[in-house]
Amino acid sequence: MVQECFVRLWRNAGQFDPARGSVGTYLLVIGRSVAADIRKRPSSRPLGQLDEGHLPPQLDSVDQILSGLMVRDALDSLSPAHRQVLALGVEGLTQSQIAARLEVPLGTVKTRAFHAMRALRAALARQGFDPAG
Repeated sequence: MVQECFVRLWRNAGQFDPARGSVGTYLLVIGRSVAADIRKRPSSRPLGQLDEGHLPPQLDSVDQILSGLMVRDALDSLSPAHRQVLALGVEGLTQSQIAARLEVPLGTVKTRAFHAMRALRAALARQGFDPAG
């Protein structure tokens, strides 16, 4: 929408008349026009209602907080090296990027990630954590 507003402003700048209103008003009129045009597009039609049976069950905030605490406790039980590899993976780094950042071989990162996940699963199982809810 913003891009289309700027395109229209660029194309129609010569039509602006300061006697009729301010630049802000002119932009507002362009914005309203663009919004109306976008709303009329077939792609802007509202989606049909989803059947509740197709939606995954939603946890309430208490369940989310308890699950978060259990995962945090399980992570705290890991060695610093294992915890560090998992944290960098959660940040979105690839294993190669993690190896470069930690200045260790890629094989070391893969081994640490494997053992970290195994230890994390075991710690969560000891706590009775069920990720399926």
